[in-house]
Formats: sequence, structure tokens, C-alpha cells
Amino acid sequence: MPKCRRAIGVMVTLVVLLAEPMCVAGADGKDANGGKAPAAQPAPHPAEKAREKATSNEEMLTAIEQLKNLVTEQSRELAAQSAALREQQQKMEALERELQARGSANESAAAKQEPEQQNKSEWKLIEGQLEAVAESTNELNKRVAKVQSDTATATRNAEGKFRQLGNFRFSGDLRFRYEPFIQNQQTTRQRQRVRARFNLQGNISDELYGGVTFATGSLDDPISTNQTVTGFFNRKQVGFDRAWMQWTPKFLRNHATFGVGKFAYPWIRTPLTFDNDLNPEGIYARLNWEIKNDVFKGITLVAFHLPFFERGGSTSSTTGVRADAWDAFIAGGQIQTRWKLGDRINLGLNVAGVNFVNADFIAQAHSANPATASLANQLTGNLPNTNSLRTNATGQVVGYASRFLYLDTIATLGVNTGYARWPVNITFDFNNNTRAQRIVQNGTAAPTGAAHNRERSAYWTEIQFGRLSERRDIQFGYTFVRIERDAVIAAFNESDLRVGTNVVQHRLNFNYQWLNNVSLNYAIWIGRLANAQDAIGLVPGGKRAIAGGLCNAAPFTGCTDNFLKRMQFDLIYRF
Repeated sequence: MPKCRRAIGVMVTLVVLLAEPMCVAGADGKDANGGKAPAAQPAPHPAEKAREKATSNEEMLTAIEQLKNLVTEQSRELAAQSAALREQQQKMEALERELQARGSANESAAAKQEPEQQNKSEWKLIEGQLEAVAESTNELNKRVAKVQSDTATATRNAEGKFRQLGNFRFSGDLRFRYEPFIQNQQTTRQRQRVRARFNLQGNISDELYGGVTFATGSLDDPISTNQTVTGFFNRKQVGFDRAWMQWTPKFLRNHATFGVGKFAYPWIRTPLTFDNDLNPEGIYARLNWEIKNDVFKGITLVAFHLPFFERGGSTSSTTGVRADAWDAFIAGGQIQTRWKLGDRINLGLNVAGVNFVNADFIAQAHSANPATASLANQLTGNLPNTNSLRTNATGQVVGYASRFLYLDTIATLGVNTGYARWPVNITFDFNNNTRAQRIVQNGTAAPTGAAHNRERSAYWTEIQFGRLSERRDIQFGYTFVRIERDAVIAAFNESDLRVGTNVVQHRLNFNYQWLNNVSLNYAIWIGRLANAQDAIGLVPGGKRAIAGGLCNAAPFTGCTDNFLKRMQFDLIYRF
């Protein structure tokens, strides 16, 4: 501001100098303003006038120069102020843009604020729910901990009890069966059956192994563990199906095994000679060698002694004469060989000899009217007895008309098809009763003669495709059986045949592994009597009733049996 004041002072001085009064008289003696002119003054000295004028000009020039300098300086200051103003304006514009950007950001933030507020509300709700779940989970964890503690205690108690039993394992099965019998000229039969088996077995020591098996079934039928659903809801029988121990001594390098009790078959056989449900009793020994050869892989020798009827002797109290009583038993053995024919074929060749000593007691126990009354109906499997029999003068069964010594040859062939689910297994069993004969005793006190008996052979041919090892496995097959009348003892072989002997039989089977431990099985047995005249009582009644028919009257020559179709629908659960 001082510069402004100075500029103003210079400008005032300049104006004063320029506006000095100059008086001019008018014609009428007045000034220009119309006033009356003053009286005339005496005229100044010319030199003084010149000095005054020079002084006035210098002052004016000085003032003008000062004014020019001030204007120039002011112009520079105005230019600087303009530049500063422009810079300030640019800053204000930049600040305005920044404020606008912040405004947009604030609007966007405000727009986002509402869902964020909503999310915060939802999170608060979820947090509340999580807290409730946490409390529930905590309570559940406490309960689980208690259950785990109780389970651990129960497990320790159970393990303690199991340790008392030794290293034993449990297994078994349940089977439910629907079984219709269909035959022309005979009333159709339908029945339901159940089977239950429970096994307990394990190592008693490093060398001893044993176990027991409980099974349903009639106690007088050794070839079936089925119980028919009948009997007015009475309880079903359960018995000891097996009770055994076996010894495998280490000093014999595991080549030998000895067994005792009621056990599974220690030799290889088929249902042609002994039913799958029968478990023999006695003792056995097995000697086994594995051979390191590309073709011949091993050999096993088996020997067994199986008593089936024990008799006590007696001594007369008056004479002292001792009456010996001979026990009845089976003595036998088998040679088993194993062969490998290429990468995919395994062959087994097995030959067994099975001798029945005093087999007549079996015939009496298999009869309702035996010579020894105490033996009546002690065997009820495969009734009626289709073997040739001897009878005494009162018509009681004395025994068999034949003797029995089996020469049983079995070949097994296993084929690996390259598909794990589809192996092929073929079995052929040919049995010859080498002691077959026809002792004649029909209603006499003693035999009256003997004849050659050609009814001595039997064979079983079976082929199976597939397996039953895993879920959805399938197995199907076909079996053909032909048994002559005295080829085997009818009381002990396959119980599902049309009859035990004197039979022609076909079987078709289809099995499906529904679950890992549940299977659905179907089988149809189609069989007939080979010689109907030898068992005329088994021919359908409708056929025998035809007057004048071949089956109506003796000698029944040309009489034939109708095929009996026996179907089995099974549901089996294994554990």
C-alpha cells in the first residue's frame, strides 16, 4: 500500500501543476467565469517569470518520470499478481475436481453402506446361531465322550471275556428257503424251511486249532440242517454239528496234521457219496508235501477212522461165556495230487477207498421196522431206503443185501478265463462199490443164497461258471447225476435228490451275490427213478391207480416214473 499512496501523491502533484489558473479578461472587463475581473496588479519582472516557469517544468518532468516508474513497477507487480492468481485458480480447480471425486467416492461408499449394514445384521444373526450350535456341539461332544468312554469300557470287558476264550473267531449263516415239489399225477407240495449255523473256532496254541459249530436240524437226520416251518410254532432243534481239534506239530515242519472229534471232511468228496451237511466223527491224519515243479505241484495222503455205532459186549452171568460185540465204523484213505497245466489250468486227481464195516446197523437204523428194535428210525434222511435189503422171517430189516467198499475217483479242473469274476470249475466223480453183491434173504431166518450185483456204479458231473466272492457276482451251472441201486449207502448221500439211489437226476442252479454277505440262490432238481419196478411205492399215486396200467400191478415191467421237479428259492446271509 505505501507504493499506492506514493503514486497517488505524484498524480495529485501532477494534476495541480497542470491545473494552474490562467486569467483572461473579457471585452466587458469580466473574467471567463463571468465574474467581475479584479483590479489590475503591477506586472512582474520578466526574469522572475522565466525562473518560475523553468522551475515549474522541472517539477513536472520529475513528477512524470516518477509516475512512469511507478506505472512500470505497478505493471510488473500486476503481472506477478496475475500469475499468482492463475496458479491459485488452477489449485482451486484441482481442489474442486478432488472434492468432486471425493463426493463420488462418498456416494459410492454410501451406496455400499446399506448392504454392508445388512451384512452386518446377517452376520450378527449367524453369530448368534453359531453360538447356539457351539453350545449344542459342546453338549453333543460331552455325550459322545461319555458314549466313547462307555464303549471303551465295554470293549475292554468284552476283550477280557474273549481272552478267556482264547484266539477264537465267530462266523455262520442264516438261510431262508421256499421249496415247492411239482410232479405229474401227484399232489403238489409246498414248504418253507430255515437253517442257522454258528461257528466258533480259532488257535488254542501255536500247534493246536479247534472249534465248535451249532446248527439247526432234526437230531436224527445227519444229512440236513434244515428245519421245516411247521409244528404249531414249537421251538426248533439246535445241536452240536461239529466239535473238533487238530494238531499240526512244528517238528514235522507243518507236513502233518492230526484231527479228532466231529469235524469237516478231511478228504475230497462230492455229494454223490456223502452229503455236504454231514460231519463225520472219529480221527484222521493228513500228510502233505508241496512240490517245486512246473507241472506236478503237490501230493497229500489222508487216512481216517470213523466209528458210527458202538456196541458193548456182554458176559453170561450163569455160564461166564463172553459175547463179543463188534463196533461199526468206516475206515478209509485217499491220495490227492495237484497239477498245473499251463498258466490258467489247475487239475486235481484224487482216489479214495472207503470201507464200511458192519454196515447192516445203518440199514436197521434207516428202517421203521428193524430187527434191533432200539435202532428204529434213528436215521431219517433220504427216506425210504432205496438200497437192496435183507429181511428176516418176521419181515424185519436185518441189513443190506450188499457190502460196501467205495473206490471213489474224483477229477477237478479249474480254468482261469482271464476274467476274475468268471472262472470255470468242472468236477467229475465216479464211484464204484467194489463189494457189491446180492445176498438173498427175503423173509427167511438166514440168507438163502447170493447173486452177482451189477447195480454198483455212480457218477456225478458238474460244471460251474462264475463265482460268489464279491457283490454282484454271478454263478450258474449244471449237474448230472446217475446212481445205481447199491452203488452207495442211501442214508448218507445228497439229501435233495429224487431218492438216494436208483436215480437219474439233473440240476440247474443260478446264484447272485446281492450284497457282500447276502446271496440269492435258485436251483431246480429234476429227477426220476431209474428203475421204477425196484421202488414202485415211489411212483406217483395217480399213475399207479390207472387200471391195467404198467404201474398198476406186478410185475410192473415197463413202469416208469414221472420227473419230480423240486425248486429251491434261497435267501442266504453270511457273517
